Amino acid sequence: MRGMKIIPGLRSSNYLARFGIFLIITALIIGIPSSYSVDGNNSQPSKNLEIYTWYDLDDVRDNLDGDHTLMNDLNYTTPGYEELASPTANGGKGWQPIGNSTLGVSSCGGGTPWITYNFGGTLDGQGHEIRDLFINRPDENWVGLFGGTEGAVIKDIGVVNVTVTGADYVGGLVGANTGSVINSYFSGNVTGEYRVGGLAGCSGGTVFNSYSSGNVNGSSSVGGLVGNNRGRA
Repeated sequence: MRGMKIIPGLRSSNYLARFGIFLIITALIIGIPSSYSVDGNNSQPSKNLEIYTWYDLDDVRDNLDGDHTLMNDLNYTTPGYEELASPTANGGKGWQPIGNSTLGVSSCGGGTPWITYNFGGTLDGQGHEIRDLFINRPDENWVGLFGGTEGAVIKDIGVVNVTVTGADYVGGLVGANTGSVINSYFSGNVTGEYRVGGLAGCSGGTVFNSYSSGNVNGSSSVGGLVGNNRGRA
């Protein structure tokens, strides 16, 4: 209005208020982690885990690039077994494999998947065993304790008294390995259709100083240690 006086300091106060709001918004934007994965889902930043229970092992799927350490044996008495790795877990399907190639073809089977959610970190078993693992997913591919690995290192671990059933790329430890499996072993029962192995269903990476014992059943590319070996074993 004509003749209206502007109180000294009011204009600067409004400016400071607006500038303060701008700083708050900027801080909030900066504070939002840029952790959106290619599939459109949020992904948590990788961290290194010490694994004492099945719950800890399950957390590896949210930390696929971390360096993890198994601190003790896991078996049917370990917390989390009934919920995550037993014959009654997940509606009778048992353990959900960590990592898999969801689109494309597994690289150890000829070709490179263009979207993967594979384990690419390390797991140091420190000589411990994962026992009594149960998986019953006869219509699924990339089945094992780990469904798929890419550049991962899994070492000094045993998977013992396990029962694993899948379709293609099926192994007691890894369904499709494109990393390194070192000083590890398997015993139990593995059943699938194609590329079925005791330790790994298919390997385009390295399997070193490892062994397998038990029953392995399939229709094609079946092996006691590795079903279909395209790397070094």
